[in-house]
Formats: sequence, structure tokens, C-alpha cells
Amino acid sequence: MIVTIKYQEKFKDETISSYAQQWTTDFGDIVQQSCECQYDIYSAGPNYPNAGVKLAIQKNSHSQTQSSKTAIVMESKGIKSAEIMKSKGIDVFEDSPLIPGNEGLEFGDSLIAISDVGIADPESHQLQLQNVQLKFSGIDISNDIDVSNIEIFYAMLMDDNHQGNPNLSIYNLLRGNALPLLEVLKSQGVDVNTPLKDMAIASQFDVISDAPIIDTLGSTVGSEILLGV
Repeated sequence: MIVTIKYQEKFKDETISSYAQQWTTDFGDIVQQSCECQYDIYSAGPNYPNAGVKLAIQKNSHSQTQSSKTAIVMESKGIKSAEIMKSKGIDVFEDSPLIPGNEGLEFGDSLIAISDVGIADPESHQLQLQNVQLKFSGIDISNDIDVSNIEIFYAMLMDDNHQGNPNLSIYNLLRGNALPLLEVLKSQGVDVNTPLKDMAIASQFDVISDAPIIDTLGSTVGSEILLGV
């Protein structure tokens, strides 16, 4: 599978490394969240055996001086996640609303509802990542996403001192550390220190509104996880 990258024009002079470091600074640590921010999690899948998982997380920061948002959308094949859940006796859906086999990461500003129910409604609806800044396709990251998110949920709900696997790129990314993700990208032949505009595998979005759609089956508000699994 060939790795491809799409980016917003304003980030053309950034390297993947510089962008990722800035993104994690803005996103912070999803487990050790402060009283001035809230992380909302929306998910769909997994659906065994042709599993597919999409997970979207948005950080909302509020302070006396400013308000900001940071968001990420992750998509995995979901096979590992479904296997783990079945081994724990957790039922999974027989039919998937997702197209299986996709893997990718998208970074942007915020999540917006594109149906008439509103983003806060826990019922199934569609969300869109607004102002997509950077998108990776074709990276081998499915198992990492699946295991990382299980560890994240455990740390959020059961043990906020949980350290997790230092080699899991997504787990560490959501805890504010981009280095493991950069190592994963480098191991797959991606140069993380070259400006995006100079990378043969990278190109600008045709339109800024180009964005993935997430069919959600569940949502969380803050640390209350209501997964549609």
C-alpha cells in the first residue's frame, strides 16, 4: 500500500514533524484533562468479521481569554478491536455502516454535524471534520489504532495513571506525545522532516472543504463513554 498525504495550503511549509508537535501541544493529554477543556468522542464499529472502525475526537478549550478546538479522525480495519471485544464476550454488530479496509488519519479544527439532529445528539447521525489540515492515507496503522483506543478508554475510565505501551503511536499522540507516530511514519518510508510542499507523496487539497464523513453509532461527552458496540 502506498502512503499518500493531503494538506491544506497554509501548512505547505510545515514538516510532518513540526505539524505533529504543534498539534499535540494544542490537543494536550486526553486522560489528564483540565477543567478548562473537554474531549468529545464519537465512534462507529467495530463490526465483525468485516470490521471497520471510525473514531473522531474533538477537544474544546475554554478560558477567560480564548476558546479553541482541535480534532482528529481515525479509521482502521477494526479487525484487532473486534477480536479483542469478542474475546471479552462483548457483542458486536453483524452489519457495518462502514466500508471495511480503509486506514487513515485526518487532523483538523472541529467536528460539525451534517444532519438535522445536532452534534450533541447521541443517536446515529453523520459528522464531518471541519477545516481538514492534514490527511494520511495508506499507512499501516489499523492494529495500533484499535489497541491504542482500548488503552485510552481504560486510562480515562479506570486508571488515569495508566502509562500504556510507549510504542503505540495513537495512544501516545492522544496523550500529547507525537514521537511514536513519527517513528511509525519513518518506518514506512515517510520523510517527516521535509516540508510538505517538497514531498512527492504529498499534495494540497483541491478544496479546503474536502473532508471525511463519520457515520456515528455512539458518542461521549467528556469522560462518559457511550460506545455503539
